[in-house]
Amino acid sequence: MQTDKLRIAIDFDDCLGDCNGYALRETNQKYGLNLSLEEIVAWGKQGNDTDKRLECFENISFFERQPLLPGAKEFIQKLTANPNRDILIVTAIRPEFMLARAKRILEEFPELRPENIIMAARKEAIKVDVLLDDNPNHILNSIADYPVLFRRPWNQDLTGMLSINNYDEFLALVERIEKNRRITELTTREPLAICLVGPSGSGKTCIAQELAKSPLFSIPKSCTTRSRRPNEPEAAYHFLSKAAFAQAKQAGKFLETTSYASESYGMMREEIERLWAVGKYAVMAIDICGANAMTAAFGNRAVSVFVSRKRQYVIAEILNRTTTNEDKLNRIMSLDYEYANQHLCDQVLVNDKSVAEAAEFIFNFTKAIRT
Repeated sequence: MQTDKLRIAIDFDDCLGDCNGYALRETNQKYGLNLSLEEIVAWGKQGNDTDKRLECFENISFFERQPLLPGAKEFIQKLTANPNRDILIVTAIRPEFMLARAKRILEEFPELRPENIIMAARKEAIKVDVLLDDNPNHILNSIADYPVLFRRPWNQDLTGMLSINNYDEFLALVERIEKNRRITELTTREPLAICLVGPSGSGKTCIAQELAKSPLFSIPKSCTTRSRRPNEPEAAYHFLSKAAFAQAKQAGKFLETTSYASESYGMMREEIERLWAVGKYAVMAIDICGANAMTAAFGNRAVSVFVSRKRQYVIAEILNRTTTNEDKLNRIMSLDYEYANQHLCDQVLVNDKSVAEAAEFIFNFTKAIRT
């Protein structure tokens, strides 16, 4: 194996193969139920009817007939099309079902070499450049350079870590990693989407607001399902009902969506393009998953800037917020993952001075690209 190849390990169940979804369909048919994927909120037993799906995993015929997720074939074809990538399928499965699983993988993905199929439950022991998995424990304990969480209903509560929502976002992330390896430059004369990435309390929102004072920059308006807070301007968000949000998402209008405290947030493509049409740069505070979605949609017209601030100031900012203790704890616990994301960004801004100086850094960076 060439050491300069980017080694990418992909989990099979619920990343390529339809595991929980197929098991629920089989369970619904057998027991006359109407269970949905959104009802699986954690791995293992949940103490309700969704546990009946676990019976499927005791039968070899389940693994012999298990379908792929939509787009999985094309996804692997695109990944393997680049000869500078080494694609591995890493799957955790009981020994008596290993042969059936390997046979299915080779049938579905003839692009892969047999030796690139790895049967392993302990994915934390596998050293690769990039790991894509939907199991939170595998991601939390991974020694991969870039452990990436595939967002599914059972891992929505995790924050701060590198994550993707679909195959296109993962492909864009891989290209970004490869680009950073090559140390290529961004060059464009068109307006950009400036994605400010960083931990809570790093100052992203303040920097975006400072930049928006210039006629060159504007903050695009996100959509949310949460209610408008007291004294919050009506123009702060596009406030949508959950039904309207779901309908817009189904129609493919969102560039990226995320969930927080049981509410949904998302940025529509038309909002970015509206600003570009009048010559403005769109600047926004966003997580790494959202920044990656922007890159998937706009390529080099989406520029990510990691806002780095000393940890003690970030923690102090989080503790001073008017939110729940649970929320504060979750944000502090995710800081290591947040700081690790700086290696995926185009620029790093050390926010250790004034907001005006931080904004000037962004302004000068974009000016260098424009000229």
